[in-house]
Amino acid sequence: MATQQAKYLGNIVVLFVFLACFNSVGRASDDYPRSSTVYNTKEDSNITFECTVDSIGELVCEVTQTSITNKTSQSTKEVVSAATSQWEDGQRLSTNECALYRTMLEFFEGRSPPPSAAAKNFMDAMPEAHRLDFILSAEALIRYCNTPNLRNFLAVVKLDHDKKIRTCKVMTFHWSQRFYQAGPETWTAKPEPIGECGVVRLDRFERVKPSADYDLYFWDYISKKAVTNPKGSTLTLPCSELDENEYLFSWKKRDLNRSCDYVEFN
Repeated sequence: MATQQAKYLGNIVVLFVFLACFNSVGRASDDYPRSSTVYNTKEDSNITFECTVDSIGELVCEVTQTSITNKTSQSTKEVVSAATSQWEDGQRLSTNECALYRTMLEFFEGRSPPPSAAAKNFMDAMPEAHRLDFILSAEALIRYCNTPNLRNFLAVVKLDHDKKIRTCKVMTFHWSQRFYQAGPETWTAKPEPIGECGVVRLDRFERVKPSADYDLYFWDYISKKAVTNPKGSTLTLPCSELDENEYLFSWKKRDLNRSCDYVEFN
């Protein structure tokens, strides 16, 4: 009896773990994905989708992908090396720019009153870490104004890069996609070349059953693109450099651990 109770309790625990790991995923009777959030297993991004089956039996989905990345992937050494090679002796900031930095530093250090109520409200709302970052940058710029040499120039560059390292970018992409049923457990995107690069989405939904003990099904999303015109180009890069890797977005919830002092939304 004790063994049976332990097995029963164990199964209940497994069930609760499954339920805690998904949001609005398919139920046991689902033969197509309806709505859910799935999580990239390689990168810090997720996909939210809402799908319906139309009159001709195709799956019509509204898909939104949210990604979080660092503002820069360059190392401080790389940035300093590039800045050093670009440095030209005698580079100076204008007199007006230097005067502005000195005036703003006085405001932020509390040595003189803000020039307006709007400026005061802005400074009052600024987090302390952001205020300190601004003071450090203003001080570095003023040192460069006073002595425009390579050492002071690189100090400004390093502070700017340090801020970028601590800045996270949040990007959101939305698209509509049609899928056809390729099998009882797979829905595959209809290939339609898009844009200058002729990008074809090869995305698919795959149904998974995490436990043989329960009649529960979940949907993973596999994302992949194929570039059919690699000799073309976009506004920002050649088509041949577009990402054609495959990414698994799993139904298993995945929390992110990032330290961001700043967040930029694109």
